[in-house]
Amino acid sequence: MEAVVPAEVTAKRTQILSSLVLGDNEIRSNAEKVVNERLAQTPEVYVLALTQFATRADTEVMRSFSLVLIRPAPSPSPHKPHASSHLTLYDHLSSQTLTTLERLLLHSLAHEPSSVVRHAALTASVSYLSAISPHSLPHALELMYPILDTIPSLPTSQLPRYVSHTLH
Repeated sequence: MEAVVPAEVTAKRTQILSSLVLGDNEIRSNAEKVVNERLAQTPEVYVLALTQFATRADTEVMRSFSLVLIRPAPSPSPHKPHASSHLTLYDHLSSQTLTTLERLLLHSLAHEPSSVVRHAALTASVSYLSAISPHSLPHALELMYPILDTIPSLPTSQLPRYVSHTLH
């Protein structure tokens, strides 16, 4: 899959993400501040870089971690960093960015060899679809379910509600 963000952006995101998973609280705290600043300043580049990283990072931990970070959290405001809002990060992205994000998430679902990362990709995809198009979620889940190959061994009664509803 072709790159959607410049290499220098990817390199910076890699360094920030690596700092976030370190055990040192001060380094992690500083990295969290940088993430929040970048998210407020350039949300489109940030989300696309994280999603691209989820398809290209060397380790399962980093791929799944980047997928966790793109879930639609309340939109950060540079002026009110702790203010709650009903808007999500996705509400501030262009339609082109949303389309690219969807393509990258589907690529991750379809081509990820690790079941752990596929699960993170499914969770990110469900969060994304719930945020931007809740009415299309059941159909999307029905299409996604066969390619996951991670939860079919569970009895229907133990499947998450959103998946079990698509099977009936």
